[in-house]
Amino acid sequence: MFRAKPPRFVLKSSTECSLIMTINEASGKHPSETAEEGNDSPTSDDNEHIKPRLRLFLSIDLVGSTALKQGKIGERQGGGSSDLEEIERSSRWRDPILYFYQVFQTKFAQKWKRAEVELKLYIPTRIEDFEEPKFWKAAGDELIYEQLISNSYQACWSVRAWISAAEEFRKELRNKYPSLDVKMTAWVAGFPVINSEVVLRKTTHNNENISEDNSSDSMAVLMQQLEKYYSSDKKDAVLDYIGPSMDIGFRLCSLSTPREMPISLELAYILSEVRKDLIDRGNRLSDKSTPQENISNLPETTLRYMGRKSLKGVLDGRSYPVFWLDVAEKDSIESAEDAISERKKITPDQCLRLFKAFVEEVNNPLLIWEPYLGELKEKDGVIKSAHPPVHKKLLAKWLNNRKASGAVESERENSENERSVATDQSNALPAPELSQEEILAPPRAC
Repeated sequence: MFRAKPPRFVLKSSTECSLIMTINEASGKHPSETAEEGNDSPTSDDNEHIKPRLRLFLSIDLVGSTALKQGKIGERQGGGSSDLEEIERSSRWRDPILYFYQVFQTKFAQKWKRAEVELKLYIPTRIEDFEEPKFWKAAGDELIYEQLISNSYQACWSVRAWISAAEEFRKELRNKYPSLDVKMTAWVAGFPVINSEVVLRKTTHNNENISEDNSSDSMAVLMQQLEKYYSSDKKDAVLDYIGPSMDIGFRLCSLSTPREMPISLELAYILSEVRKDLIDRGNRLSDKSTPQENISNLPETTLRYMGRKSLKGVLDGRSYPVFWLDVAEKDSIESAEDAISERKKITPDQCLRLFKAFVEEVNNPLLIWEPYLGELKEKDGVIKSAHPPVHKKLLAKWLNNRKASGAVESERENSENERSVATDQSNALPAPELSQEEILAPPRAC
């Protein structure tokens, strides 16, 4: 099974060089050594906020909705219809939009429940519970879900459930609204090195005040916010996600069509590894046909290659290899054309070779790297668990900086408390002076 070799990257600036500097010069320890000791490890239970996480993002967009909404504005039917009737007629675009929001989410929830059951049957390792996909945000007529991935098979089956829900919804949508369709995109993003989680507050009254002393070290502030988020009540806070992988995902959305579902290179890698693993295991799915044919017929594994595309602002202008999942209906004209043109499907080995070559070409593990799941107690069997050395060093540096920042904050708070106590004492009213007779006098009766 393919494993990417560590790239030979060159750090070009003093800022980049500082990312892998020794963080414990006094003890002479290397960051990777410090990171592996007890609670100093980025993956220990005390450092939940800095543990490596891999997230899957699933997008579905309603095609034709903008034309539907804009086309009704200003159109008048005449014939003596009232203004109210004209307003109602021009507002009928709401029905298909609401139908999309309500029905698709229900179908996907049903498909995921079924996928969750299948996962526990087919997965090579034993994991009791998988985190279910969650609604992340809506952008216009686009729904985006996110899911914390704990196993490569989980990512594969989630994509499969997403496609299955979309195919079922598409048939019903076309019957009700023939001018509308859907298109999809999917990608994965690793945190917290290549990409970052960001804590946002739902309300303004509970926003944290960031001191000017800490504002110069944005990572220290971010680590502080994430530490509080993962260790306290999350009702007033939400996580957002930023970084190179997120930018690529959103750029890929612009390439999607009702047939072509672009996916990130890392997700193509995961799906190819799972497909290859299933074939190697003798294809233990319930349908016992020829392994290669059975696997290739799964919706999420019909992988094709679009070529290298220029994605605005991504990877310093380097063209990006775009894989896509073919979600065309089996009886569509596209499928008939494929049979004539003999359009080829991409094999797992072809995808993995291209992934390896592109990682070596980019030569920067802070932009793209083989996806990993963090230090899991049980090995995934497909995706490796351990993060690369440069990521571990960077995590250790951030953790060390966060501890140093916490010590400064604690010292500042103690100093402020001492000043507060001194101020209270100086402002206190002097105790009244009592005479000897008053001191020795018996207490008065109430």
